Amino acid sequence: MSYGLNFWKENGKLSLDAQSIYERLSSGEYIDRVAMLPTAEISSAIEASFKDGWVQERATCWQLPERGAFEVALTGQVFRVDCYGMSG
Repeated sequence: MSYGLNFWKENGKLSLDAQSIYERLSSGEYIDRVAMLPTAEISSAIEASFKDGWVQERATCWQLPERGAFEVALTGQVFRVDCYGMSG
C-alpha cells in the first residue's frame, strides 16, 4: 500500500480549504498565513529517528526491507512523506 502525507501549519484563519492549500503548496506557491517550517530541524530529526535499522538510500529516502520505504519532500511551508509498501 502506498500513500502520501502532507503537513503545514496555519498562522491564523485562511479563506482556503485544505485541498486548495495542498494544491497551491504542492505547486510551490507561497501562501500568506501558512508558517515557514524549521526545515533544518525537521531534516535532522528525521535522520536521527530513522538511523537504526533503516537504510538511507538517498538524502530523502529510507527503507526497511520488512516494513517498506518512505521518501520526504520538505519546502519552506510544506512537509510531505510518501510511503511505499506500508500499511497504516
